[in-house]
Amino acid sequence: MLKGDPLKAALATALREAEGLGGQERRFVAMAARELSRHQRLLDLAARQLGHSHAKLVMTEDQALVRYTLWRRLFCGEGWTRIGPEVRLPGPVRPRTLHDAVLEGLVTKPLPEPAASESVVERLATRYSFPGWLTQRLADVYPEGTLAGLMASLDEEPALHFRVRPAGTRDAVLAALAEEGVVAEAVPSSPDALRVADASHRIFETKVMKARRLQVQDVGSQLIVQACLPPGGTLQGLTVADVCAGAG
Repeated sequence: MLKGDPLKAALATALREAEGLGGQERRFVAMAARELSRHQRLLDLAARQLGHSHAKLVMTEDQALVRYTLWRRLFCGEGWTRIGPEVRLPGPVRPRTLHDAVLEGLVTKPLPEPAASESVVERLATRYSFPGWLTQRLADVYPEGTLAGLMASLDEEPALHFRVRPAGTRDAVLAALAEEGVVAEAVPSSPDALRVADASHRIFETKVMKARRLQVQDVGSQLIVQACLPPGGTLQGLTVADVCAGAG
């Protein structure tokens, strides 16, 4: 990705070439890649505050290590005891030029407060790692208080939503998930939607998922289905064309 490839394509290639990764590890890699991209502006600012401008880091592997280390510190709240085994030599990334002591300093040294910009747009763009031009366009539409909340929400990892199968069995599916130790909740706005509160994504290993009782689908799409139902609310006897704008 740091060499110019689209995030999705670079991630797909890396996971395809990776050997020995389990499902949980692959999901963490995907999440970390998205997070480093999402918060790049703020992570690079933190690196500069600690004396590690990316202009000085010629190798993309070094840039990735610096961003990952700072992400684990700033967004995950981890210390060197946890981060060290993930990044220090012999290390997960080669080639590299950064010594372990440099990465440890990124975690243990006090992080100076950056000088606050007088521009509201600049402050928000930095705080939420948005491009300046996009922040300006949003600022032209939304007042400052609303804009900050909007940008914060767009920085969040989206919640994982499912549609239960067959329709009308949500209570039974929720009960079955609870028996397997997965925390999920009904989404009031859609009759067959549920939200997973468990960030570990263990739901993909459950008997419920393997029995095809669940399908990943955002709530908005489920509401569109509800809005398109004919009078009487049933599609029985009808032919449906599902026009999708998904990948592929």
